[in-house]
Amino acid sequence: LSGVPPSEGQPEHITVEGSIVRNGWAGLATRDPGKCVLAVLEVQGWVHMHQIHDSLADVSGDCRSLLLPHSRSLEGPICFVVPILPPPSATSADLESLVGFVEAAVASWASPTSDATDEGGGFSSSNSSGTLFLLPHPDQSPAGLHAKMLSTGALVEHLPIIVESQFTPSEGIDVVFRAMHVWARALELAQEAGPSCKWVAKVDVTTYCNRDMLKQRLGCLDASDDFFLGATTAAYSAGLDPYMFPSEKSATILSRGYFRRARVWARSCAAQFVKEDPPPGAEGFFDDYAFALCLSDLGGVEASNYADIDSSFIMSDRPDQTIQDFWTHPDTVKQCLLTVARLPSPEAMVAVHKKVEWSMWHQSIPCIGETQQGFYSMTDQFGNKKPYYDERIRLAMYYCKSGEMLELERELSARLDGVDPRSGLGSLKEAPSSIPPSADNLKPERRPLCIFVPSSARKRHFVEAAEAAWRTWGTADTFFVSTTKLSPVLDNNTLVLDLDIDTDYAHLPVRTFRLFEALGSREEWVDRCDWYMKADADSFLNIPLILERLKCFNPDELWFLGVPQVAHSSGGSMTRFASGGAGYFLSRAVLPKVAAWAPFCLLQLLQHTGGTGMEDVSFAGCLWKWGRVGVVSYVDETEVITSEASHNRTRVKEEIAPDELPPMPPCSFVVHSVEATEMDLVKRNVKMAESRAFGVGSKPQCLPDAERLRAGHATLMAPEEGVPNAAVEEHQWLIYNDREFAALMACRDAHAAS
Repeated sequence: LSGVPPSEGQPEHITVEGSIVRNGWAGLATRDPGKCVLAVLEVQGWVHMHQIHDSLADVSGDCRSLLLPHSRSLEGPICFVVPILPPPSATSADLESLVGFVEAAVASWASPTSDATDEGGGFSSSNSSGTLFLLPHPDQSPAGLHAKMLSTGALVEHLPIIVESQFTPSEGIDVVFRAMHVWARALELAQEAGPSCKWVAKVDVTTYCNRDMLKQRLGCLDASDDFFLGATTAAYSAGLDPYMFPSEKSATILSRGYFRRARVWARSCAAQFVKEDPPPGAEGFFDDYAFALCLSDLGGVEASNYADIDSSFIMSDRPDQTIQDFWTHPDTVKQCLLTVARLPSPEAMVAVHKKVEWSMWHQSIPCIGETQQGFYSMTDQFGNKKPYYDERIRLAMYYCKSGEMLELERELSARLDGVDPRSGLGSLKEAPSSIPPSADNLKPERRPLCIFVPSSARKRHFVEAAEAAWRTWGTADTFFVSTTKLSPVLDNNTLVLDLDIDTDYAHLPVRTFRLFEALGSREEWVDRCDWYMKADADSFLNIPLILERLKCFNPDELWFLGVPQVAHSSGGSMTRFASGGAGYFLSRAVLPKVAAWAPFCLLQLLQHTGGTGMEDVSFAGCLWKWGRVGVVSYVDETEVITSEASHNRTRVKEEIAPDELPPMPPCSFVVHSVEATEMDLVKRNVKMAESRAFGVGSKPQCLPDAERLRAGHATLMAPEEGVPNAAVEEHQWLIYNDREFAALMACRDAHAAS
């Protein structure tokens, strides 16, 4: 036990598997000299005693590998239990495959360490889930399994010895009883762990679990209540109604409310059930099916869905199909997957983990499945219907949102009751005829461009980003929108808006809808600017170029300008939106209409996702839904630097020597994203590229490129074949439609003529 001190006075638990030698010197002489020996029994005489002592003096073996973690290491809120139950007859290849998956799990989702829950009893933001791998009793394990498992760094425990009537050396624990023994032991360990284990999830070793998303989803439910959860499937038996139970490929989950009773039920069923062979084709799921039957027979317990089967799980009996389905699943919503099973290899598990982690870069993805957006039912092959969610679960998920968002939802519901979004300012009457903007229709007091930057004083780096934006590209008509003052540097240009809510990034759509509702409905802002831009503080804006390009469009018409992109949902729908990082513009003509539509869009968002979502996608969807106002590109792809590839190509954030030819385009309208410490360098590089192209002190001549305009006007963007809804006309777009093509070409021609 050297170097492994007991924790808080509790002795370490050890296994004696292979470490106790019987038959004295003769037994010791026939064993592997490198294996750990704790004791030698039945020594015949003092001579053999000395011989044993001398032979072990130089051969220590790693006795610390025999240490078994006590159940104190199994901490929640979700305590994962992964059964590793090969029969004693398992081959070396079988064990290597299992151990490989265990190593992959430990390296990805199954951490061997854990933290307690937070002080409030809720889920901690830290990694607070423990994973335990449950092995057969040492006397019923393949040789060397325990040592191989410990070499992975995994937490391990053993089942008690299984009676012979339920166990054979060739098959291991009989399939009927396997889940009973696993659950009885798992719940015993969870109860010993104390209140930190709120949930126990039994997971197959070939299944990948997205712990963070599982914690988020289960955090909506009260673990002290009774829940038996999973991705339910049905078993059909002649003459009986279909029986619903959690799929063995996904996690089967029990709440703490069931721990004590389910443990008793599992032990009772293990003692009373009769051994029988599973029906053909049922071998893979029969143990989970038997456990669900046990809970149903003794406790009247029925399994319930807790997530959308299509958007939250990828499951297949064929591992190659599982990984293929994972790679074709939309990248941005891979973070919403709860489990991925069965996987073909340990390497696939690690790859899945890396891709899921990568998907989490966008914090505002609402992981809301279709079944959570209404009252859905499921129907079996006999026509029997039942609600997709238990009513307790449906309501718990609906109200799993912040109190502030719930209050806002109630306020909007009352205010908008009976109101038509397309009445009054939101009317869909035709816009004024297209007339070129001129000095005659510009009011003297009207500002050409007003820029609004949602900001926050919650963190210092938010304020630093706003200050850097103000210092490098801010204008007198740039306003940093906040619920409070930000800093003395920004005081004169901080817009403290009563409708604003200082949210986290995931709830940014709430701020955007509230902002445009205020701008388009209040006299101090309506018709005071030709263009209203929403920008981010981590973007560099080339204001002179933007102002010049906006002259190509008439602000008396309905325009929504930006850098178009396409968002794909897991259900196959697509939304063309203006990139929030690149910024987007509303004409003064469309602003009042947006102000009328915004509260309705916000209410719908609150009802469906609690206010979370991709801000730019939500906003574009709102304008299209209520006004059929689509985003229009005011620049081409060579005039913005908003991707990692374009950052690398242009070296816009690198120091460039004065005598070096910068690899940047001469006309860069927007650079995103930029750290506060990089903003001055980016500005210097952008201006250097302009000076070298047009001359120091000369006005940049950044006109729309006629050749690219014609190519874009003739290019139809459409999904690849095989993508859901690829043939839907609404999911096909010209890069430049007739209207914007004509406006940009006329603008270019007018400049050329002058």
